Amino acid sequence: MKTHYCHNILKGLFVSFVILTIAGCASGNRASFDSGLESSEPVAKKLTITVQENAHSNTLRSMIGEYERTHPDVKVEIVRLPSDRYEELLHMMMTSGEGPDLFHASTRWIATYLYKNWLLDLSDWVEPDLLAEYPGWAVDYTRTNSRFYAIPSELTTLRLVYNKELFRHAGLNPEAPPETLSELRDYAIRISQAGQGYRIYGFALPAGENETLHQALEAGSTRSGHYYYRYEDGVYDFSVYLPWFEAILEMKQEGGVFPGETSLSMDTALTQFAEGYIGMMYMTSRDFFALTQSMEDHSSLGVALPPVYSEAAKDNGALMLTLQAPLAVHNHTEYRTEAVDLWKTLHAEAFQDQLFREGLSIPVRRMSVTNAGTDRALSAFQPVGQESPYPQEPKFILENRSVDMFANLSDSLRMSAYRDILLGVTAPEEALDSLSGQYNRSLENAIYRGLINMEHYIYPEFDPLRPINEIK
Repeated sequence: MKTHYCHNILKGLFVSFVILTIAGCASGNRASFDSGLESSEPVAKKLTITVQENAHSNTLRSMIGEYERTHPDVKVEIVRLPSDRYEELLHMMMTSGEGPDLFHASTRWIATYLYKNWLLDLSDWVEPDLLAEYPGWAVDYTRTNSRFYAIPSELTTLRLVYNKELFRHAGLNPEAPPETLSELRDYAIRISQAGQGYRIYGFALPAGENETLHQALEAGSTRSGHYYYRYEDGVYDFSVYLPWFEAILEMKQEGGVFPGETSLSMDTALTQFAEGYIGMMYMTSRDFFALTQSMEDHSSLGVALPPVYSEAAKDNGALMLTLQAPLAVHNHTEYRTEAVDLWKTLHAEAFQDQLFREGLSIPVRRMSVTNAGTDRALSAFQPVGQESPYPQEPKFILENRSVDMFANLSDSLRMSAYRDILLGVTAPEEALDSLSGQYNRSLENAIYRGLINMEHYIYPEFDPLRPINEIK
């Protein structure tokens, strides 16, 4: 796909773009370029794989090293992009015509990538034996007729994690975590009041990052049967989140929330949690693994399903399992055979099981998900019967002239509106109604322009308790 000259031009332009657009960020939030094994021998072929900056660094490099040993004429370069801007930066690379040979394609943008002809059809490249080790829904997730383009191979689960010692100190039962939003609010306030003068807070919401805000609000609400996109009729309705914001704002007003939530990062929140200053937090399985690695003794940690909106909403829906962006091969790669071989290597049992054993991900692959060899502390994050992936939803660029196109591309606008609510800049009902109108108008425009076929995104018989049954 690329000549060596074009590759260098791309790298130079892209690094310049990242420096200009992410100036002032910490060094850990910049794009970086890694190579596989160093070699003095000339390499005839080069492959580039684009990943998020936190994507299994050591394990990924090790597996790519194994690949390079069996493909001595190929050199693999890993391009790491900032996690919070991955989608928009990848989109820029792809639209430039010089995208990577392999990349993690967000499940929220698969349909757009197909429309732009960026994904290689893998149906003639991948053996049936490999496909047989994945659930049918995973193989069908990107299938169009007899073609498929990627397989979701990793997922994360969501839980409410709490400090049992802080529960006891506040007079709460450490074996009875909050089950509803009202209980979450009350517990958080009691923990903060009991820890007054010790910088202890009942609840932390790292809303400074899009993904953590998405998990706590959007993914967590699905257990109550609430999601901003109505799969049964293809309409957006953000008003379903009003009770959630009201509970958090009440909690915040009473001093139950760790301060500075709209700029708080997950890393900072996890550090404060490990040091005993936070009573409760929403965490993914990946976040929890990072937390336990920083604690010598994590026996004080409790893990529970996210609270539901109310007793009446209990188990109204399946808790959303977040599918990590599946690996795809660029349709215009110069080295299709080599790129597909690398794709297969990163879907092999050895790699998937290693990620599982290290607590870095929960593989979708059947044999790994049921592996009982996980750390006992992580066992509470294994998927249960009330959890499921959800079908894809339409993705499009929002019509908003006040911000640039890329801000609309990666859901930043939606998250910005949520933060304005938390900051008190906009009233919750007003902000949520505005989002609903904006999304529905933009969707109608995308349909009118022929950019989206809604037949792929409407499920008249959609059942929130069994959403996976509706994946086509």
